[in-house]
Amino acid sequence: MTAHRRSVLHAAAIGAALYAMSAGPLLGANAANDLHCEIFRPKATGILAACSGPFPGMDRNITISLVGSAPNLVREIRLALDEEPRPFQSISVDARPVVDIETVGILLMDMNFDGYSDLALMQSLSAGYRYFLYNAGTGRFAASAELDKVAWPEFDAERRTVKSYWQREDGTFGHDVYSWNDGRLLVLETR
Repeated sequence: MTAHRRSVLHAAAIGAALYAMSAGPLLGANAANDLHCEIFRPKATGILAACSGPFPGMDRNITISLVGSAPNLVREIRLALDEEPRPFQSISVDARPVVDIETVGILLMDMNFDGYSDLALMQSLSAGYRYFLYNAGTGRFAASAELDKVAWPEFDAERRTVKSYWQREDGTFGHDVYSWNDGRLLVLETR
C-alpha cells in the first residue's frame, strides 16, 4: 500500500470517527472569556452547543445553550444560572454562528462597562455579532440596537470606550471611538 493511499484511508477513518462522534452528544470545545463549551449534533432541532463559565458581576456561573438545527442554525439562546435545570431567559434569534470543535461564536464580556457581563452571538462569519446587554435591574439580557449599529466593535474597559474600524466604498478607512452615555453610544472621535 502506498503512503498516499494510507494517508487517504487514514483521513477517511478520522472523518468516519468524527461523523460517528457527531451523532453522539459531545465533541467538546472552548469559547472566549473562560467559557467551556460542549458541542452537540442533534438529528433534528436541539442543543447545538452549551457553554458554561463564570458570570462576572453576578458571582455565579452561567450556561449559554444555543438551540437550533445542525450544523449551525441557531433559533434560540437559553440562559441558566448555576446549573439550574430551567433557563432564566430564552432569546429568539436567527443566526448561523461558527459552532465547531475549536470555536463557538459567542462572547461573554462587559460591553457597556457597568460591571456585569453582556452577551454577543455571531450572526454569521460575514455579518458580525448581535449584542445583548445584561440589565441588573431586570436580571435579563436585552438586545442592544446601539451596539448592533457598530461594525466589529472593540471594547476598552480601561478607557471605557468602544472602537469601531470601517472602510468606505471609495477605499478610505478609519475608526470611530465611542463612549456610553445614558445607554447610548456617543462618538468621541473619528479618524
